[in-house]
Amino acid sequence: MTQIAENKSRASEKESMENVLFQIKGEAKISGSDHANQFPIFKISPQGRIIYANRSAYPLLKEWNCYASNIIPQDVLSQFPSLTNLLADETVEISSHIHKFYLSVVGFPAGGYIGIYGYKTELRSIQNEQINN
Repeated sequence: MTQIAENKSRASEKESMENVLFQIKGEAKISGSDHANQFPIFKISPQGRIIYANRSAYPLLKEWNCYASNIIPQDVLSQFPSLTNLLADETVEISSHIHKFYLSVVGFPAGGYIGIYGYKTELRSIQNEQINN
């Protein structure tokens, strides 16, 4: 596959996933229910404590050396302030040494938590990143 075709494929896939996330966020906001979307990979308190995590969250939490009921490290919270913002509604890309994580961060003020929804995880290709930059 050529580089152009691969980039178009990635852009199309990302757009499709963003559309799904837009629908999920919309349903959660419309219903106003704390449990409107039951599938976050983890939930964070406004103080940065992980109050829920499922298996899908483990690779990212492992990168942060953080686990359920721990507080996310301050350097991570400083780099991604939306993780503790009850009014958050954005998509973030977090790169680690091995992975790239594409996450949607959605605040639920009525529930007192921030839901983190993973929609894509990929292995980082350092060689490809060096070529593209």
